[in-house]
Amino acid sequence: MEDRELQEFLERLGQEQKERERVAIQALILAKESRIAQAKLTSIESLKEISEGMYQQTNSVLPSTLKGALEGESAVAAEQYVKQMKQPTLVTPVKRG
Repeated sequence: MEDRELQEFLERLGQEQKERERVAIQALILAKESRIAQAKLTSIESLKEISEGMYQQTNSVLPSTLKGALEGESAVAAEQYVKQMKQPTLVTPVKRG
């Protein structure tokens, strides 16, 4: 091989190596994005369950507990206040995915 042919060969080899590295990096990014998306879905489901649990606790358990702890008008006011509470909206901290 001549110097020129060797130089061209090495240049092509370097370009192919860079392309393989780009493909590998893109595959890693795609895998991480997929894991982030799965984490987001999992956290959304978990937060929904927690929100529902909080709401159930507020609407069923807490009013009866307050009745035992408070008396008279304060018990009635506390029960009405608690029953007016809405289900909390919990937002996942995961931004991408």
